[in-house]
Formats: sequence, structure tokens, C-alpha cells
Amino acid sequence: MNKRTSIRRLILLLACLISLGLVWKALSNISLAARHSSRAVVPSSANPDEPTSLSDSLAAGSVNSAKAAAFAGVLTYHNDEARIGANVHESILTPSNVNAGDFGKLFTVAVDGDVYAQPLYLPRVSIPAQGTHNVIYTATENNSVYAIDADDPKGLILWHAQLGPSLSFEDLPAGTCTVIVPRVGITGTPVIDSSTKTLYVVDRVFDHGKHEYQLHALDVSTGKDRPGSPLLLSASVTGKGEGNVNGKISFDPTLQLQRTGLALSRGKLYIAFGSTCDFGNYHGWILAYDAATLSQVSAFVTTPNASRGGIWQSGAAPSVDPEGGVYVVTGDGTFNALAGGSDYGDSFLKLTLAPDDHWKVQDYFTPFDQERLDTLNDDLGSSGTVLLPDQPGPHPHLLVSAGKNGTIYLVDRDAMGHNRHDNNNQIVQSLPGALPKIDSTAAYWRGEAAQWVYINGVGGPLQQYSLAEGKLSSQPVSHSDELFGYPGSTPAISSDGKSNGIVWVVGTAQPDTRKVVGAYLHRIVQSTRDLVHEPRTFFRKVVIRVKLLFHSPSIFWASLKKLLPRRTPEVLNRPAILRAYDAGDVSNLLYDSTEAPQDRDQADLPVKFVVPTIANGKVYFGTQSHLDVYGLLNKQN
Repeated sequence: MNKRTSIRRLILLLACLISLGLVWKALSNISLAARHSSRAVVPSSANPDEPTSLSDSLAAGSVNSAKAAAFAGVLTYHNDEARIGANVHESILTPSNVNAGDFGKLFTVAVDGDVYAQPLYLPRVSIPAQGTHNVIYTATENNSVYAIDADDPKGLILWHAQLGPSLSFEDLPAGTCTVIVPRVGITGTPVIDSSTKTLYVVDRVFDHGKHEYQLHALDVSTGKDRPGSPLLLSASVTGKGEGNVNGKISFDPTLQLQRTGLALSRGKLYIAFGSTCDFGNYHGWILAYDAATLSQVSAFVTTPNASRGGIWQSGAAPSVDPEGGVYVVTGDGTFNALAGGSDYGDSFLKLTLAPDDHWKVQDYFTPFDQERLDTLNDDLGSSGTVLLPDQPGPHPHLLVSAGKNGTIYLVDRDAMGHNRHDNNNQIVQSLPGALPKIDSTAAYWRGEAAQWVYINGVGGPLQQYSLAEGKLSSQPVSHSDELFGYPGSTPAISSDGKSNGIVWVVGTAQPDTRKVVGAYLHRIVQSTRDLVHEPRTFFRKVVIRVKLLFHSPSIFWASLKKLLPRRTPEVLNRPAILRAYDAGDVSNLLYDSTEAPQDRDQADLPVKFVVPTIANGKVYFGTQSHLDVYGLLNKQN
């Protein structure tokens, strides 16, 4: 074979290779186009189950459509009656596409007040004369409820219901604080009954100089009150506690604050109350109503023969187990149940409605150091309960919660442990000082290989604990590098079943020097007010701290640190921060709204105890004046 023939054959071989390459590129482009054409319903390319052909894409689209159809929505605080805080039907948002390049702020909707309540999401709602929409429901402190198209980039408001005159903080009794300003109206998260298409919400009204609470049952399609709605809330119980008249304690709307989310279970509505700034002869209350008729079923007071014992839980709703047991955590107040009394300050309570519809304390747990917690304002009640799925081992039914002292408690729901004088060893587990202070509720998620509990406190990182054999890891297995300002944040989870888990938190920045100085002055004013209005309690706290100096110097110094103003002011006048973390390892920050270029994703000013709602590829949360909505950028719905 001569040299010229060899060259011709080499050229022919190269031509064949080039032709094959062009054919391969064309086929690849067809496949790529097919995948892009179904991107709205196909998981991210980081998912190993992503289809690799047009037929696979169409099949996956059908699967995801079925998942979307099966998703009932976010109808209650923290997603379900157990309050685990997870939407496991989210197939659009994944750790691979939640980043500053692909994810960001989509739109905002202006509302008429602060949004303390978690937004609720109901898909496929028929709105008269407007068609069918996925709807996000948002409630404000101006006593407004908004039904907003969850996907419309212009923030289409489908209806707006104004439920009554809210309070200005000047309407509150002299001497109370200004925790919620400038107006107080709807604070607790509503609840939706999807079977009857009814949204239940409690608003606080101030009319003709009178404080009142009203229970509304609203049609989700129109915002109109159902028959019998609104209902004025009132109650009285037998007791000799503070504020009683002739052995009866009456519900006083002036003193109580409805901060906790509403719970709906087995046709019953549960509405819990704490105090308005710990002022006056308040108590913790739980009112039960028939959801169909709005008639009152029963009323319960946590301290019928003493005082305080409020239920506020940083906004968390009561948890309900499969058997109908209702769980709340009280803060402050007198505890004497161990001695046969009926007062449950600083306690975990399991309540049931007896056949005659009277509340019964089925079980309880009270920390051994309850009196010290109460006196130093390190009380329980700053966190709601999360009922964990059944676990292996001797304690299958567990709840997890926390307190202001930074302790995480893991309690057996079948045998809660009551109270001991010397330690908490009767409960499954306690992790003292896990965080500086906890004013938030935990969240739970089960991945492919493990289970985790997530919690965040004031001034600390987001922490991730493993859950195995019915116990938490003694230390967090992972934590964020970022620290969260007051009041910390309550996590929410999104995942596609046991995969693509993301932990979402809305936090605040640490206060700057001027705000610290202002908060310090506020502390001085508040301490002076406490001395004037409650001298006995004030001096009792002083005596406790003097005793601690001699008996436990480390606790003494820790208690002094709590007087520093770094945990205040109540609300920072700096934008809220939305962050997303890999649920398998929260040291992996996926997204931070402050890091997008040119403040593209800047959130509005924050309120306390914000819980994000994740649904159908979007993240919703409330601020001082808006509903903020985040999702995938340049994505067609």
C-alpha cells in the first residue's frame, strides 16, 4: 500500500468520525430539548432518578403530577397535627437548584399589617367568577385575611376580608409592654378544614373601648363568614386563683394573648392563650369548640388556684397525637401538682377530652428546677412540642421540645415522668445548655439513611441532631456557620419523600451597636416598671441571684448574662434573611437571601417567630408589611 493510499484512508476515517460526532450531537440536542421541555415537572439533574429520554421524561411528568395532586396543602401550623414541620411532597425544589443563580425572590404582595401567622396553602380552590387557583392565605395584625394567587407574579389578591377593628398598642392597659406594634389583631396561625372548605381564625378586636376575641369560620372561596360566625369567645371555670370572683375565674380578653396557632382535630378546634406582656391576673387557657357548630365544648385553665401558666410557645399550635391527646407547654406560674394540686406552671401537659367533654390532665412533665426557671425568666413555654414518628426501643412515642434556658427535652408521651426534686432523669433525655436560649420550635425529617431533629436558638447556629434507637445524639452532628439574631428561627423542611431534603429558616441579623444601646435602656425602663408594679417578684429575683452567687457561681454569671440586651430589641429594623440548608448536613448552606447580587433577593422587615411555608416550588413567609415569595427564577408555572 503506497503512501497516497494511506493518506486517503486516513482522511476517510476522519470524515467518518466527524460524521458520527455530528449525529451524536444532534441526538444529544434532541434529548436535551426533551428534558428542558418537561423541566417544570421533572426533578433536578442532580437526582439520580432523572429521566434520560423523552419517554422517561413524560413518565416522570405523570409521576410528579400525581404527587402534586396528592399534596393536600399546608393547612395548619408546621404542616400537620404532630408539628414536625415537613412538606415531603416537594419535587421541584432540590439542593441542586436552590442557589443564588437559579433561586431567588419572585414577588411580594403588600398587606395591611404585620404577618405573625404562618401563611397557609390550599391547592385548586374554586373562586367565584375567577376560576381555580392555588391559594396562599395570609392573616395580619390589622385583622385582615387575604386569599392570594400562590403563583401569580403580580401578586393577585383573590379576596380580602377585614374582620373587625384591631387594637393599637395604646389601647392596652398602662404598664403593659409593646411586644406587638403598632397594632394587635390576628396573631395565631389559622387552620383550614379542606373537607368543608373552611378557614378558622381568631381575631382580637377593640370596639367601643372593649377588648374582645372572636372566632371566625370563613369560606375559603369567598372569605365570607359561615352561619354562626363570628363567635365571641368567653369562658369561666371553677377556681380560687388570682382574679377569681366568688370561686369563678372568667376569661379576660384584656389580659390574654392568642399567640399560638389554632389546632383542628376530630371535629374539634383548640384555641390556647398566654398573656399580654405578663400583665395582671392572667392564666393559661385552652378553649375547645365544635368545628361544625362553633359551640363551646370545654374550657381549661392551667393554674385555676394560682396564677400565670400562660401558653404561648413562640406561636406553635398545640400538638395532637393519633389517639386525640393534646399537648401544650406552659410558661411561668405556680406548680403544685406533685403535692396533689391542680396548678401546672412550667409544665408539659397531655390533655384529653373526657366523654363528657371536660378537659382532663392525662399526664405531665415538670422540670426539677421549675421554681428557679420561673424566677429567672428561664421558664418553659418558649417552644412548642413536636410529636415524633414511632421509634424503636422502650419509648416508641416521643415528643421533643425546649425551654428558654436552652435545654432540649425528649419525653415519653406514654409516661411523661411528672416531677422530681433533684433531676430530670425520669424522662428519656435532656440536653442542658444546647443553645443560649430557645424561642422557637424544632422540626423533624427522615432521610434515606437517618432521622434528624433541627432546632435553632437565639444567637446560635441552626443545629442538627441525629435520632437513633429512640434518642437524640448528645451533641449536634452538624450545625450552620451562620448565627441567628433574636428570636432565632423555627425551621421548616421540604423534600421529595426521603430525598432532596432542604431546611428553610427565616432569621434576623445580629443587632448593631446603636440597637444594643437602645435595648439596654429599654431593659432599665422595664426593670423599673417591674419594681413599681410587682415589687415582690422583683426582689425575689434579686434574692435568688444572691443565693446563686454563693451556691453556684457559674449559674449566677449565666443568669447575669441574660440581663444583657443582646437578645433584644423584639424586632430588628433590618431585612429578614431567608436561608436554605442541605437537610443531610446543615453545615452546607445552599442559599442566603443577602448574598444575591445587587440586593436582588432582599426581604422585607421581619416579625418574630416567622415560619416559612414551602409548597409547589415556592417559599412563602410574612413580614411587617408584605407576603414575600421565593422560587426558581425564570421558571414557567
